[in-house]
Amino acid sequence: GVVRALHFGVDDMCRVGQALVDIEVPEEEAENVLPTGNTEVEKVPVPIQRQGDVSTATSPGNMTSSAAPPPGNAATATTSLTPPTPAAPVKEKREVLTTPAVRKLANDKGVDLSLVPATGKGGRITKEDLLNYVAAPPPLSAEVPPTPLMGDFVSSPMVTTIPTAHIWNTSPTSQVGAGTADDTIVPIKGIAKVMVKTMTAAQQVPRFTFHDEYSMDKLVQLKKILKEVGQEQKTKLTFMPLLIKAASHALTEFPMINAHVSSDCTTITYKAAHNIGIATDTPHGLMVPNIKNVQNLSILEIARELNRLKTLSENNKLSTDDVTGGTFSLSNVGAIGGTYASPMLVVPEVCIGAFGKIQTRPAFDEDGNVFPSNSMCVSWSGDHRVLDGATVARYSNSLKRLLEEPIFLLFHLK
Repeated sequence: GVVRALHFGVDDMCRVGQALVDIEVPEEEAENVLPTGNTEVEKVPVPIQRQGDVSTATSPGNMTSSAAPPPGNAATATTSLTPPTPAAPVKEKREVLTTPAVRKLANDKGVDLSLVPATGKGGRITKEDLLNYVAAPPPLSAEVPPTPLMGDFVSSPMVTTIPTAHIWNTSPTSQVGAGTADDTIVPIKGIAKVMVKTMTAAQQVPRFTFHDEYSMDKLVQLKKILKEVGQEQKTKLTFMPLLIKAASHALTEFPMINAHVSSDCTTITYKAAHNIGIATDTPHGLMVPNIKNVQNLSILEIARELNRLKTLSENNKLSTDDVTGGTFSLSNVGAIGGTYASPMLVVPEVCIGAFGKIQTRPAFDEDGNVFPSNSMCVSWSGDHRVLDGATVARYSNSLKRLLEEPIFLLFHLK
């Protein structure tokens, strides 16, 4: 036949059932070429190598033609993008008639379809033919071509046998490329399964994000002083207890942020207790235990409770009470790295914050002088059904004031 039109180019994507190429064939050969029934099939010529000559397959993406080299000299067929003319068609070719699904299965198993006996209608290779061949491949003949590389074919009159390893891999899990490891299927269960449920629920909530940057210079100085106190009390003190306490105090000004919304979004409950959840990365997955009644705890008590929850999380021994009842959540993503984030809500809570890494950056004082400044990026996500951006921005500003001037935080401590 003659290729009259190519509907797709190299690397183009087409839907199943769309025509790839128009091929004109003589009427007397049409009945042998065109498939019958509703099954979509492909006709792809396969190269046949014989002693002393070279034949190459033609396809829309790789039109090749070459003459036989003189005996005793190995020659490589040259590749050209010019299709052969009808006056000089390639005679030595063997056509494979099968469906794309069978062709893909053969490619996955490393099987040359030209070797598979066909039992289907009109000489088609069925899936059963392929599976039967995989179970018991026939002996190879001298006329079977070696696996081509990059569309080039090498012919030599001395070639009489083909090693089995060149075209057949008897391993049922064979893959392309030597040394490739097998895929591993892992069931989603335990904590991972819970995360699937909670994140799917969170994705259903329309949310917005708000970002800001806080100066942490004075809080860094305060933390150095309090760290010594924590060591005297045998308690590890990080920035997180200070951030949690400041976030709790800011919630007293904005009770609508420390709230739960009903599943049908018909009521919102302002929570009296500040049960602040802390997103925790553990070897077992993401956990969000919460510290109960933060509004009534000191910074030292928050630090001890935070250390307790962290230890239990790492050992996968958190109780049901530790992971339920949260009213507001925070994520310390900066402990791992990064600046800004888009945290997912912990439904039915309506707001969550993420603290980035504290970084030292150049800043300007009132006189325009450059000095090193400690800053932290902060990200907030809110349930846009019950919260607006202005409310979250005002809450963020309140927290920012407490962290940039810690004296105000100490002034309000009970």
